[in-house]
Formats: sequence, C-alpha cells, structure tokens
Amino acid sequence: MRIALPLLITSFVFLSACTSYDRVWVKADATREQRKHQQTACEAEALRLLPPSNVRASASTTSQSCTAGEHGCKNKTTQTDTEYQYTDKNRLDRETLIKDCMYRNGWSRTKVERPMIKW
Repeated sequence: MRIALPLLITSFVFLSACTSYDRVWVKADATREQRKHQQTACEAEALRLLPPSNVRASASTTSQSCTAGEHGCKNKTTQTDTEYQYTDKNRLDRETLIKDCMYRNGWSRTKVERPMIKW
C-alpha cells in the first residue's frame, strides 16, 4: 500500500498536466451551427470596423571581422542580416469587438476541459 499511494499521486499529476482548457461561446438552447453563424457575423462586423493594419518591424544583426595588421584592422568585413516581421496592430481591438458583439447577442464564454492526449 505504501508504494501504491506515491504511484497514484504521480499518475494523477501526469494526467492532470495533459489537460488544457478552451473557452467556448454558449447560449441556452443554441446549436453549434447558430454559434458558428453568430461568431462569423461578429467577426465580419469587426473586420469592417477595424480592417487589418499590418506594421512591419525589422531587426538587424551586424557582425564584423577583420584581419590584424600593423595598425589595427587591415581588411574589415561587415555582414548585416535583417529579419522582417509583420503584425496586425488592430488584432487585439478587433478581438474585443468580437467579444462585445457576442455578449450583446446573448452569448457567454465558459471553460471547457480538453485533454491533450488522444487515447
């Protein structure tokens, strides 16, 4: 029995770590199709009010190398790598509009457990 208790606790910890939670929209007596329809309508409204506004951000890394000469660097080589990334500056505001639209239409959000491991 002494060995079974630690094994049971360890098993529970590992299994509980394999669970995550999703948030879903729910409304009394509403079907999945009604939820999809309402969510799509809210997303379309939010896109009309706040269309994507992509902003380009860049990050540059520069490295230098040189060949030692009598008076410092003789042959200097510079290499610059630039990475570009695009972000939608309206994304978070648009998500807020979608949530507001859903709440105004009688929907609420609830947590649903979703197992990470498929048996």
